[in-house]
Amino acid sequence: MRRCEHCEAALSQHNPGSVCGACAVARRDLPSSTTFKGPADVLVHEDVVAALRDWNWSAALRAISAADGVTQMRMSEATGLTQSTISRLMNGRVPTPTIQTIRSLCDGLGIPRGLAGLAAKAGPARARSKEDATDRRRFLSGVGASAAASVWSAFGERPDRMRSADAERELDTLHSAVPRLQQLSDEYGGTDALCTLAVRLAGRADEVVQSRLASYELTQQAQSLAGQFSMMAGWLHLDGGDQTVARIHWQHALFQAQLANDLETEVFALSSLSNQATFSLSRAPEGLLLAQRATAVASGWASPRLRSLLLIREAAAWAARHEPAQFDRLQRQAANLLPDRPADDDPEWLNFYDRAEYDGLRALSYGLLGDAARSQSLYRDMIDRIPLHLQRNRLLYTTLLARSMVSSGDVVGAAEVLTPHLASVAATGSRRARHHIRAVARAARASRTSRGVRFADQTCQAGLDSETA
Repeated sequence: MRRCEHCEAALSQHNPGSVCGACAVARRDLPSSTTFKGPADVLVHEDVVAALRDWNWSAALRAISAADGVTQMRMSEATGLTQSTISRLMNGRVPTPTIQTIRSLCDGLGIPRGLAGLAAKAGPARARSKEDATDRRRFLSGVGASAAASVWSAFGERPDRMRSADAERELDTLHSAVPRLQQLSDEYGGTDALCTLAVRLAGRADEVVQSRLASYELTQQAQSLAGQFSMMAGWLHLDGGDQTVARIHWQHALFQAQLANDLETEVFALSSLSNQATFSLSRAPEGLLLAQRATAVASGWASPRLRSLLLIREAAAWAARHEPAQFDRLQRQAANLLPDRPADDDPEWLNFYDRAEYDGLRALSYGLLGDAARSQSLYRDMIDRIPLHLQRNRLLYTTLLARSMVSSGDVVGAAEVLTPHLASVAATGSRRARHHIRAVARAARASRTSRGVRFADQTCQAGLDSETA
């Protein structure tokens, strides 16, 4: 890579400290202690990766500095950030950097953007302004984009110096966005626009947290809202097919909830992480510990419905550990606690959990235990009982039933189950559901039956046959 004229002159005078950040990343003729060679150079350190997964930039930068002997000045040169910004990041005075700051850290220090929850970097010729413009175009395009834009339009430009009155107005707008974003999530699933919207809303809440003039009560409210939006961002990214980014957002939400002393959001984060560890990451012991921790945090104040959810989450982790007796004991306790109707003391985020969802989690658990027949029977019974407004859940469980049928050898039956839902899945952003449909379509085409091949062709016609669909 060619260096700029300023840097060529600096190097010819043996003055590497004057090399600009962009060239500092690319240069190969300076001592290794003053450069960052790329992702492999950073990711070789487990403590760095662990800190990034916990969204702890202070720990990550301190670990990089300790491992490679890199000074704050060198980090400043590599990233283009000021040394004072690097210092405040390392000292924990900026717990939640802006997206622009995270971009600079990732690109300057060789950290893969995906590990920090950002989209992959485009080609080197792409200018920052062009990158930001593309981000905005992506936000305003695709499924659910106009609805997402309508939510964001309620927010004006943030004042450079936020007064208490500004913070109060901002919090009122953020509060009103919570149910609307949840409604859009249930309707559209993990579209790019909604994922971006959730992250932006979390960022606006964090801006109130960082406002020095806001009262303690306002700061705590804003911190709690940042946690709630991070939770939604995690579920949207999970539905959008990005397990790693979902996990990062949930870990960040857990951190925010603990700072805000928001026990409901803390339990939500622990429960979500448990669910992911159990069903998606094959980390059953971790899923069990997370579920048990959620139960401990909820002790003394949780409603019967919430206690039921936490018990079925723990039961699922026991199923993943192939402990049917423990699973059976806990799932029966969960059933006994689950009321027929919502109660006033239920957390707002718990509206998805009812008898149908309870049976869906049991179906997933029986699948882990190898009882496909019982799993499929539960899926068939519960899908029609899912409320119509939870469109994403109805489609997801339908595709899970089809995947289970394929595993049992009933490929044609799986195709029959999915055919009426292809258009609905195509109209959502649920890449999880699309992934399951593609798997069934591949099995159907491989079966070489007329019905199977026809279903695979219908999947193509619906635009569901590629990973980018």
